[in-house]
Amino acid sequence: MLRYRLHELPAEAKAALGEASVIGRTFSLALLQRVTGQSAPLLLAALDPALRAGAIELAEPGEYAFRNEMSRDAIYSEVSGGERARLHARVGQALEDPTFGAAAPSVLAWPFYCAAPLG
Repeated sequence: MLRYRLHELPAEAKAALGEASVIGRTFSLALLQRVTGQSAPLLLAALDPALRAGAIELAEPGEYAFRNEMSRDAIYSEVSGGERARLHARVGQALEDPTFGAAAPSVLAWPFYCAAPLG
């Protein structure tokens, strides 16, 4: 049922959700901007249909959460392996930036581990 509803979303919403799913169950608009290189207005417009469909929810201003881990997993599984690795590398690079706070080494390790197929 969830995959059926997700397939009804516009392509921009599905793309933004796929990119966000690589970040994790919760994600900030600022981190998603850094990972995708897209502007906040474009991402907000892309995320709006997903919010209305209930795939994600606004946790607090600028912070989003997938409805549950199953939702995130379903979306994550739709992202190709190569694209996932590329996005994980971008997440790791973004988290190294002090703008996003001092990420613990264990937090930084996961995205880079997932990006390992890129070499």
